[in-house]
Amino acid sequence: MTQNGDPRENPAAERINGTIKNEFDRNLSLVSLEESRKRIARNIEVYNNVSPYLSVYMNTPVEAH
Repeated sequence: MTQNGDPRENPAAERINGTIKNEFDRNLSLVSLEESRKRIARNIEVYNNVSPYLSVYMNTPVEAH
């Protein structure tokens, strides 16, 4: 899951995987690979640009960055 195989990068990859699985589209079944890719892209867009998080003082990740 990491760019260069560094095990210290794994927690970040696991965090986003967990977020995608647990916070978005829980009750929707997957129709196709292409539909899954579209949903994941939409979810990442929402995660980064719409949803505020307490850990970054109620900013979105883009605002915090």
